[in-house]
Amino acid sequence: GGGLTTAARELQASIGGLPRNQRPEIHLMGHSAGAIMQGHFLSAMRAQDIKASSIHLWAPACTVEFATAKYGQAFANKVADPKTTFIDLLSDGNELSDPCVPVLYSKSLLYLVSRALEPDHKTPILGLQKAWPKWSADADFKDGYQKIIDKWNVVGKDVVLNPPVTETEVPIRRETNKDETIDASHGSFDNNLTIVNRAIKRVIGKNPRAPVTDLRGY
Repeated sequence: GGGLTTAARELQASIGGLPRNQRPEIHLMGHSAGAIMQGHFLSAMRAQDIKASSIHLWAPACTVEFATAKYGQAFANKVADPKTTFIDLLSDGNELSDPCVPVLYSKSLLYLVSRALEPDHKTPILGLQKAWPKWSADADFKDGYQKIIDKWNVVGKDVVLNPPVTETEVPIRRETNKDETIDASHGSFDNNLTIVNRAIKRVIGKNPRAPVTDLRGY
């Protein structure tokens, strides 16, 4: 009966009467804690017989266990497809040099979530590079973390993980003689022209006729 249930019900009311080949595609995007919201929304979508054509998660702040439960369930139920689920994250080097609370906490928000805001200290968070199998061997997470990551690797093995953002600055404006960048931080994903234009291309299936050139202030 909450907001996501209401949204899914109203969405179904708007498109449910259309022939399936005329229904609009549904594309989900979640930045940071948006990964938690979209994970719950997928359950509401299933109840209304709605499917997601794609999912984009930027620096997802959900736990790996949450991703396994919610996104794994959506993949199994065909509400979403792991092959059209795309994840972007910062390199661990950028995470470690992104102070979410200057002076008080020198690491990124996701490290703070992992080490202070979850019930278990050092919980694997999906948006951390070291929570992914390729880099998890030397991760500093709670005891038994490898089993948590291995379970996600089974249900999410076809999820598309884009190369982590290793650059220390990302482009937010590309116009004639007016290029601008900002620091690569947890909050930079929706300002990053490369990531946003890539998401648009995947949604529409081709290069946009007029790519985004200015994401200052978002």
